Amino acid sequence: MIDILEVYRVVSGIDTKVASIASDDAILANGIMNKNEVSVTVVTDTIPDIQEGDFIRVGGIKYKINRASEFADKSSVNHTTTYLFEAPEYTLIDKILTNKITQSTRVTLTGKLRDWLELLIWNVNKTDDNPLGVDTGWQLGNIPDTEYMTLSFDGIDCRSLLSELASAYGYEYYVHDHTIIYVSRIENERNLTFTQGQGGGLYEVEQSNVDSGDVTTRVYPVGGTKNMAPGEGDEEGRLMLPEKYLENFSETNRAVEKKIVFDDIHPSFTGFVENPTGENYREFICRDIDFNIDELAIGDDARINFLTGDLMGKSFEFKWDNSNKKITLIYQEDELAPIDPETQSRPLIPSAAKHLRGGEEFNFTGIRLGESYKQAAISKLREKATDWLAFNSQKRVKFTLDVDYRYMRKKGGLECGDLITVSIPSRNISRIIRIVSTEKNLKTGKLSCVVSNYLTEKWEDKIEGQISSMQATINGGGAGSVTVLEKYDERPLTDKNVLSSLRTLLEIAKRALSKEHSDSTDYLLKLLAGGEFGEFVDSMIAGKGAGIFPDGRGQFERLEVRGSLSVLDLIINQIQGMESDYSFTEIGKIESVEDLGESTYRLKIEKRTDFDFMKFQENDVCFSIINTLLTGGSEYHTSWMRILTTNAQENSITVVLYPDSEVPGGTNYPPLAGYNVTRRGNSTLPEEGGFNERAQSWMISSREGRIMFLSNVYKPILEDYNYALTIGKLPNIKALEKLPVTTEDVGIVAQTVIAEKFYQFDYNGDVVPNKVDRGVWSLETAQSGAPYRFVQHELSKPSGSEYTLLEQHTVYHLGCKWGCLSDKTTDEPKWNSPSWGLLEGDSRYSLQLSLSGGEAFVIGGVDTVMSGRVFYGTIDITDDVMADGVTEVEWFRDSGNVPADNLWTPEYVDGNRLAIHIDNGNQHGVGSDFGFVSRSVAFICRVFIPVEGEMQQIEQRFGFDIL
Repeated sequence: MIDILEVYRVVSGIDTKVASIASDDAILANGIMNKNEVSVTVVTDTIPDIQEGDFIRVGGIKYKINRASEFADKSSVNHTTTYLFEAPEYTLIDKILTNKITQSTRVTLTGKLRDWLELLIWNVNKTDDNPLGVDTGWQLGNIPDTEYMTLSFDGIDCRSLLSELASAYGYEYYVHDHTIIYVSRIENERNLTFTQGQGGGLYEVEQSNVDSGDVTTRVYPVGGTKNMAPGEGDEEGRLMLPEKYLENFSETNRAVEKKIVFDDIHPSFTGFVENPTGENYREFICRDIDFNIDELAIGDDARINFLTGDLMGKSFEFKWDNSNKKITLIYQEDELAPIDPETQSRPLIPSAAKHLRGGEEFNFTGIRLGESYKQAAISKLREKATDWLAFNSQKRVKFTLDVDYRYMRKKGGLECGDLITVSIPSRNISRIIRIVSTEKNLKTGKLSCVVSNYLTEKWEDKIEGQISSMQATINGGGAGSVTVLEKYDERPLTDKNVLSSLRTLLEIAKRALSKEHSDSTDYLLKLLAGGEFGEFVDSMIAGKGAGIFPDGRGQFERLEVRGSLSVLDLIINQIQGMESDYSFTEIGKIESVEDLGESTYRLKIEKRTDFDFMKFQENDVCFSIINTLLTGGSEYHTSWMRILTTNAQENSITVVLYPDSEVPGGTNYPPLAGYNVTRRGNSTLPEEGGFNERAQSWMISSREGRIMFLSNVYKPILEDYNYALTIGKLPNIKALEKLPVTTEDVGIVAQTVIAEKFYQFDYNGDVVPNKVDRGVWSLETAQSGAPYRFVQHELSKPSGSEYTLLEQHTVYHLGCKWGCLSDKTTDEPKWNSPSWGLLEGDSRYSLQLSLSGGEAFVIGGVDTVMSGRVFYGTIDITDDVMADGVTEVEWFRDSGNVPADNLWTPEYVDGNRLAIHIDNGNQHGVGSDFGFVSRSVAFICRVFIPVEGEMQQIEQRFGFDIL
């Protein structure tokens, strides 16, 4: 503890003591990325000689007075003064960050965290090349390696910059003396638990909300739009997760959703400059580029951005030579260079002074990167969003603790960042949580602290860190407070920056459709008031042009459909029909037939339009259905053929007929002009493991009464395996011989059936429930994501609801088979469970009696206990039965002596109604006549069990004899 604080002043370069003050009211206040100061209030009869610049030492650190002290003079001999001694990091407030080259207070830099901190150190330390520094001895400690980030600050002081960088790069910092250190999170596990009560280390505890924010348990994370192909991502073109959202219900079951944007995560490629050559070294190669930029560039937006070197932070247009993987930079003005008074312009870069030297790191924007880059970005987005959610799913509360400082004397004290456990059993709270701020009396050691997993930034603390920034804005007449984003500036749009005129035109070109030239969009275009094309006149008789109306009506001069036309109601003919067969494969109408001999024909296919070319290929198995109607006949025949060659120029095919023995019906017929020919399969056999997609086809046949998908068709006669799918009348396949169905029955035959739901009903129309055998019952399964199910369908009727059982899970337990009666139940299957019903096993109730000392006794030697056990089949249910207060038990004795038996009463053992003590007496035992008048005696037990609202009676008789 500290009784007296010695105050020092630097006199002629020497630390000289100028005063001593009492530490009774000296409070050391610390906070993570917040306060680090000592406040001392003293009452004196004279005014102490203490002034700005004086300092004290606490824990080896200098705490200095940086501002005028507060005081209250109540009389000439009663002076109350409050001194505020601040840690070295408060000196950083005195220095505004400036550009090392231009000395401008507006600083834009593309770099890692260390790059920014090295610039901060240069600004603060007073050296030969920085005479405007405000202190000396500042240095960097541990600084993590981070990604590059483009940031911009205007008039920010160096202490505020520490917090801004921590927020931007996702780290926390602390300052030890003059050393700046960044870590992922300031934490130190202490294995200490604080609770109220004697020896608990805690006097008082108060919980409050950190802020008005809420927890987030479901987050929809999205990334940036850079290098995203049109049509990918969300509606804004942002990178998103395939699963859309992430969840974390570790602290609450309440679903609280939030969308979070990680604008810096997008598909990206990072390369390094190799062998710069050419004028001002503006040409270089990069053999790591594994894509053609010309093919992936998005319009004229492709840019190369340098992350290190002389050109760090610059974005260039460039030329690309894919064969040599060479990039040539296009000259541009150096916006950081001063304007030449003669030319009234800035110099161009690259230049003799600022150019590539080899090894510089760079990336691209305005390029659609491939799938591998996108998946890498998605993984990064998922990882970062998971970390974000892990933190933000915690309740936003803090605890203010009044700690028993005597308890802490043996524990080594508490520091900011210590992880401790706060236990409040009365409120069911026990949490490991971090100390974010402390206040300690330097004399007594009395300690209070705030613990929370969230950091707060009080207004008064924030305003202190921004004083210099606001002064710069005020003194500059407001111009310094506005950041102008130029044409290719990559910084995100915020409420604190504006767009230049060229950048505005670029944004409009990206986001709006042009009225000056042809334009297009990859997104849905909604014309809510309709649209007109050409000179439109609305009339079915005298109209012209085309128009679409808000009610969905459209009017056109002519409608040409190249694919298909789908209509809900065709007014000209409101019924559609189809006869014979309908083939969903290549088809053509035979215009003419030329007989080439040896069952070979050349068929010319009719062209329905100028651009209608037949799609047949060699080895296609085709057929044509012909008839004799034109000659007065009524017969139908089928012509089966295989295509030998095709001639696209003549739109003809050369075919050979199959022999009669290889076609259905045993007779083949030559093709005729005027009839359609279509493909059924292809005779080319694929290699082992291969597949011939032309050997399959769809067909609807009203003649056969079925819809068919045929596969592996290599010849006209179909085999059983060709019927991949049929709907309608069953095909004549061998499998039907083993089933009670015929080809006249209607059904579905398929090689593979995959269905989410399957319902079956019997000939009466009653649903046959699906019984699912789940094996041996276990509580773990019942509580899992695949519990035991009892699925019903409720049908509401005026007379009430009717329920149909659709699915019931069955299990085996205690040697019996049970059926689930309550959906997703976690109850154990047993005799009296309302959630389970016995399906297989002995359902009879029985009672078994036994004696503790055998079944035969000598005269006068009876001293035994008769016990009963109740069984449901083979399952002992005694404990369940006797635990039910409704259960009744009756005992009787039968010795042949009716008057004595009527006076007999059972003597229960330890209150157990199924266990009685039997001795030689008349009241509770075998009776004094046993062995003399009667040689045997029997006891009867009756148990009445409540079963489904009724009392089930079971009875057992047990007798024994005298030896």
